[in-house]
Amino acid sequence: MANECSICEKELNEADDLVTTDCDHTFHRQCAQERLDTKNRTDCRACGQDSALGDALARLKIVSEGECSICERLWTLEDDLVTTECNHTFHYACAQERLNKTNKVDCRSCHQESALGNALALKNLTKKGECSICELEWNWKDDVVTTICKHTFHRHCAQKRLDEKNKADCRSCGKESALHDALSRNTTTATMKQSIETKSDDIVRTETHVASVAKTEYTMEKKENLWQCDECSGTNDESAKRCAFCRVPRFAASSVSTAQTQRQEDRTTDKYNQIEYLNRTPKNNDHTSLYPEVQEFMDVDEPMVNKSPRGSHTNYSLRSSTPSTTSKQDFQSIESDSQEYSSEHEAIVYISDLPPSIQDDLQLHRLIENRLEKTFQIIPAIIQCYTKIGAGFMCVPNTQIKNRLVEDIKKMILDLPGGTHLISFSDTIELVSYVVIDKTHEKNDINLPNPSEILNRWVHLYNGEKPLSCDQISVQFPNIYRIVSASFVNLLAVMSNPDFLINKLFTHVYIGADCSYLEDLPKSTTKEQLETAICNSIGMKTVSSLSLHIELNKETNSACIIATDKARLWTTKSFIYINDRPISKKANL
Repeated sequence: MANECSICEKELNEADDLVTTDCDHTFHRQCAQERLDTKNRTDCRACGQDSALGDALARLKIVSEGECSICERLWTLEDDLVTTECNHTFHYACAQERLNKTNKVDCRSCHQESALGNALALKNLTKKGECSICELEWNWKDDVVTTICKHTFHRHCAQKRLDEKNKADCRSCGKESALHDALSRNTTTATMKQSIETKSDDIVRTETHVASVAKTEYTMEKKENLWQCDECSGTNDESAKRCAFCRVPRFAASSVSTAQTQRQEDRTTDKYNQIEYLNRTPKNNDHTSLYPEVQEFMDVDEPMVNKSPRGSHTNYSLRSSTPSTTSKQDFQSIESDSQEYSSEHEAIVYISDLPPSIQDDLQLHRLIENRLEKTFQIIPAIIQCYTKIGAGFMCVPNTQIKNRLVEDIKKMILDLPGGTHLISFSDTIELVSYVVIDKTHEKNDINLPNPSEILNRWVHLYNGEKPLSCDQISVQFPNIYRIVSASFVNLLAVMSNPDFLINKLFTHVYIGADCSYLEDLPKSTTKEQLETAICNSIGMKTVSSLSLHIELNKETNSACIIATDKARLWTTKSFIYINDRPISKKANL
């Protein structure tokens, strides 16, 4: 890190609230925000890279929650967190527990060497102060709680104050209920701590097994010119590039080490490399990404081998955080294997119209696999489902089977708990996303970018192939653009960083989304009413704004509804009730 913020020319400290651009320049967050607000400058103050500072601030503004990949629970900004230099965030308690129990200092998400250990060391240096209840010092080794107003106390002091004096406010600033809320939120006393310890024990067993396998592999290579597969423990000849038993590439889980700029140069967009790229991507989240400017939001889990009597299939599931980086060595391995697996290259079948009622990638994988085998006697080599966007793909043994699926079968019925659902097969895919420019805080008319500017910004940010098209959806909603892509790789990059700035306007991408409209709404209708009505319709209490966007036009009494991820259930509905009156949903205005 640079020692000085080049905006205010004052020293940078690890304990400061900082923002780092894609070009690796770091500033005080307050300085950067003030520069943007007062001077409308979004470029990097150090090197002048266009929009770099604006994009970095936009990402910080959006990231308010995520998943800790150690305990697999959600974190929010109210929690005690630790963030690595590779931009992965964990509960502090989980990270410290993992270090204490497993002695692992690498990042749990992307496995960058020493990343979590370094982050904890820096955190612990600043993690000390005075408990204003007992007036004694606390440090990182103590059991403490931190309130939403950022004041820290010994847990036993806070609990005693609450129990004996019935005082729930913050002892330092008097914020109402702050101490009670902190104690309720940080329930490590029983359930959370037990969960973390159980999870940590699982990690110990898993990582001990991995270490054992690695050690065995090293010994076997040295003595017998053999290597052992990390997935199925099968023994293979030194010259074999893939396991003879489960077909997983030998270096599928190799650690990431190549420079990010080289990763960009090594990317390829042909279909075979799309599949091989996804199959070789090690575990990460969003959203350590495909591109240096991409902050993680989604992540692709490491492969699991689903063994059955008829063979082994590698399954992958997409969770909420980012596809991780693929190293140059991985791409070289892909190219060297391409001749051996050219038949897979020719036999990619895309799957669309996946049922929105199923949110489990693996469950959907098995439903499709079982139906294909029982009805058509087809056994795919690979099936990958992305329930969040309603699409996926599979590899079949040869082009004859592919042609049968896309030309003859075309559609297939899945039996679901609530009925049946029809999915489609094709040899190409069109993935629709919607770009929404936030007008919430804009008081005056804004100069919206045209579709060409959106496309250029898209290509610049994600460094992938150019989308097939980009259009404004309606004159009634000029701040919403429809983008059609033909590449999963490109879309996974967008998943990693769905937020960006264009013309100094904050923008969010709703990936693999559905767009619909409501007309003739009562004049008094609000966005909150519409959200409540939609939630009631799809049987959910609340829906994240990252899954559901409602744009209301008061002049025309109409609304545009963008739904993705869990909100895709909205695609199964035809109307909602507003003030006890049914309002029909429309595909077009």
